[in-house]
Amino acid sequence: MHPQLAEHPRTRGRKANNTPVWSNTRINREGAVLSGDRAAPVNLQNALDELNYRKNVFHMGLRAAPYVYLRSEVEALAEDAIDRTDKEFSGKFDFFHNNEADAYRHAIWSYMIAREYGAEAAKVLTDLYEARGENPDEELLMDLFNNAVGIALANDPANQGRDPGEVAMQALTSGQLRVRPFEIEVIDGQEPRP
Repeated sequence: MHPQLAEHPRTRGRKANNTPVWSNTRINREGAVLSGDRAAPVNLQNALDELNYRKNVFHMGLRAAPYVYLRSEVEALAEDAIDRTDKEFSGKFDFFHNNEADAYRHAIWSYMIAREYGAEAAKVLTDLYEARGENPDEELLMDLFNNAVGIALANDPANQGRDPGEVAMQALTSGQLRVRPFEIEVIDGQEPRP
């Protein structure tokens, strides 16, 4: 856990792996709504519940308050994730959106945040980032899912000391990441938001 974060009143005394904000995430597990290879449409609310995501920017702002001082560090990690994605996927895609490169970028960024500042900080900060976006629900779920995978990988003791790019690439090639948006099931004739 980052030294400044360890001294913040809301996090003082917590271990880096004490993660109440995202601990009920069940992605890629038996009985889960979401998985990297799911083909069937998903119920949007069930999927958001499984990811422990509430798009309430005010509430997210309150949760993010202890981490505000990390903004420049998290932005630097985002730039590092983009640079690593460019290096890994240059020439393979015309753009890095809703494909393997996009999945890799989300996973590596959330992995690096969680490894450096803890899973709770990574969950809060990546959720806040996604809430600020205008992605359709299908893409939002894909991004949230890949962020959650990255956070889970950072907390896996088997990945301690491993290069983030290596971990994210292994997750991608093993099918743990979502490389296309989820399909949202239509309920009572209502379409998901565009």
